[in-house]
Amino acid sequence: MSKDKTLSTAETRALSLYKDIQVQAQKMLEFAQNDLWDELVQQESIRSHLFEQLKQHDPVESNNISFQQDKSALIQSILEIDQQVMQLSQQWMKEMQGTLNAASLDKRLKSAYGDFSR
Repeated sequence: MSKDKTLSTAETRALSLYKDIQVQAQKMLEFAQNDLWDELVQQESIRSHLFEQLKQHDPVESNNISFQQDKSALIQSILEIDQQVMQLSQQWMKEMQGTLNAASLDKRLKSAYGDFSR
Protein backbone atom coordinates (compact mmCIF):
# COMPACT_ATOMS: atom_id res chain seq x y z
CA MET A 1 0.00 0.00 0.00
CA SER A 2 1.14 3.46 -0.80
CA LYS A 3 1.75 5.82 2.11
CA ASP A 4 1.55 8.75 -0.28
CA LYS A 5 -0.70 11.48 1.08
CA THR A 6 -1.22 12.90 -2.39
CA LEU A 7 -4.65 11.88 -3.58
CA SER A 8 -5.61 11.11 -7.13
CA THR A 9 -8.47 13.00 -8.72
CA ALA A 10 -10.72 9.96 -8.29
CA GLU A 11 -9.78 9.63 -4.61
CA THR A 12 -10.40 13.32 -4.01
CA ARG A 13 -13.79 13.09 -5.74
CA ALA A 14 -14.74 10.00 -3.73
CA LEU A 15 -13.80 11.62 -0.40
CA SER A 16 -15.77 14.69 -1.38
CA LEU A 17 -18.82 12.51 -2.01
CA TYR A 18 -18.35 10.69 1.30
CA LYS A 19 -18.18 14.08 3.06
CA ASP A 20 -21.34 15.22 1.26
CA ILE A 21 -23.08 12.01 2.35
CA GLN A 22 -21.93 12.62 5.91
CA VAL A 23 -23.39 16.16 5.79
CA GLN A 24 -26.68 14.78 4.46
CA ALA A 25 -26.73 12.14 7.21
CA GLN A 26 -26.23 14.86 9.82
CA LYS A 27 -29.10 16.87 8.33
CA MET A 28 -31.28 13.76 8.42
CA LEU A 29 -30.42 13.29 12.10
CA GLU A 30 -31.40 16.89 12.84
CA PHE A 31 -34.69 16.39 11.02
CA ALA A 32 -35.36 13.17 12.96
CA GLN A 33 -34.55 14.88 16.26
CA ASN A 34 -37.10 17.58 15.41
CA ASP A 35 -39.82 15.22 14.09
CA LEU A 36 -39.50 16.63 10.58
CA TRP A 37 -40.12 13.32 8.83
CA ASP A 38 -41.12 14.70 5.42
CA GLU A 39 -37.91 16.70 5.30
CA LEU A 40 -35.94 13.62 6.34
CA VAL A 41 -37.42 11.67 3.43
CA GLN A 42 -36.48 14.47 1.02
CA GLN A 43 -32.95 14.48 2.43
CA GLU A 44 -32.73 10.72 1.99
CA SER A 45 -33.56 11.18 -1.69
CA ILE A 46 -30.68 13.63 -2.07
CA ARG A 47 -28.36 11.28 -0.23
CA SER A 48 -29.44 8.35 -2.37
CA HIS A 49 -28.40 10.33 -5.45
CA LEU A 50 -24.98 10.93 -3.85
CA PHE A 51 -24.59 7.20 -3.24
CA GLU A 52 -25.31 6.56 -6.91
CA GLN A 53 -22.56 9.01 -7.84
CA LEU A 54 -20.22 7.36 -5.35
CA LYS A 55 -20.75 3.96 -6.96
CA GLN A 56 -19.34 5.41 -10.16
CA HIS A 57 -16.44 7.34 -8.61
CA ASP A 58 -15.15 5.34 -5.64
CA PRO A 59 -11.72 3.91 -6.50
CA VAL A 60 -12.19 0.61 -4.70
CA GLU A 61 -8.76 -0.61 -5.77
CA SER A 62 -6.88 2.34 -4.26
CA ASN A 63 -3.70 1.43 -2.40
CA ASN A 64 -3.32 4.89 -0.88
CA ILE A 65 -3.31 4.43 2.91
CA SER A 66 -4.24 8.04 3.54
CA PHE A 67 -7.26 7.71 1.26
CA GLN A 68 -8.32 4.42 2.86
CA GLN A 69 -8.03 5.88 6.38
CA ASP A 70 -10.03 8.99 5.50
CA LYS A 71 -12.63 6.92 3.69
CA SER A 72 -12.92 4.52 6.62
CA ALA A 73 -13.36 7.37 9.12
CA LEU A 74 -16.09 8.97 7.00
CA ILE A 75 -17.92 5.66 6.54
CA GLN A 76 -17.75 5.02 10.30
CA SER A 77 -19.16 8.49 10.99
CA ILE A 78 -21.98 8.00 8.47
CA LEU A 79 -22.88 4.63 10.00
CA GLU A 80 -22.95 6.08 13.52
CA ILE A 81 -25.23 8.91 12.42
CA ASP A 82 -27.45 6.47 10.51
CA GLN A 83 -27.79 4.36 13.65
CA GLN A 84 -29.06 7.38 15.58
CA VAL A 85 -31.53 8.21 12.80
CA MET A 86 -32.73 4.61 12.78
CA GLN A 87 -33.31 4.63 16.54
CA LEU A 88 -35.31 7.86 16.31
CA SER A 89 -37.35 6.64 13.35
CA GLN A 90 -38.14 3.33 15.07
CA GLN A 91 -39.30 5.24 18.14
CA TRP A 92 -41.50 7.44 15.93
CA MET A 93 -42.92 4.39 14.14
CA LYS A 94 -43.87 2.84 17.49
CA GLU A 95 -45.63 6.08 18.46
CA MET A 96 -47.45 6.16 15.13
CA GLN A 97 -48.46 2.52 15.53
CA GLY A 98 -50.00 3.41 18.89
CA THR A 99 -51.88 6.31 17.33
CA LEU A 100 -53.13 4.11 14.48
CA ASN A 101 -54.16 1.38 16.90
CA ALA A 102 -56.12 3.92 18.97
CA ALA A 103 -57.83 5.27 15.85
CA SER A 104 -58.68 1.75 14.74
CA LEU A 105 -60.14 0.93 18.16
CA ASP A 106 -62.17 4.14 18.11
CA LYS A 107 -63.52 3.26 14.67
CA ARG A 108 -64.46 -0.27 15.78
CA LEU A 109 -66.19 1.05 18.90
CA LYS A 110 -68.16 3.60 16.88
CA SER A 111 -69.10 0.89 14.42
CA ALA A 112 -70.23 -1.46 17.16
CA TYR A 113 -71.93 1.01 19.51
CA GLY A 114 -72.57 4.10 17.42
CA ASP A 115 -71.11 7.58 17.72
CA PHE A 116 -71.93 8.89 21.22
CA SER A 117 -70.07 12.16 20.69
CA ARG A 118 -73.13 13.77 19.06
